Amino acid sequence: MIQNTGAWVIDHTYVDPRFRGRQLGKQLLDRVVRDARDNGRTIISSCHIKRVASNRMRALSFK
Repeated sequence: MIQNTGAWVIDHTYVDPRFRGRQLGKQLLDRVVRDARDNGRTIISSCHIKRVASNRMRALSFK
């Protein structure tokens, strides 16, 4: 969390190759989005995750 802003920063996600193809990255991101929404936080995404995070946030009705 960025101090005193209430924002969570997602700068990288990684799923070990042995576990890919099981939707684990999607599940992780969905959980973070839900937790942020439920706790009144905002999410700042960077790197390649930005597009994916934005799509998941929209899919889960997070503003």
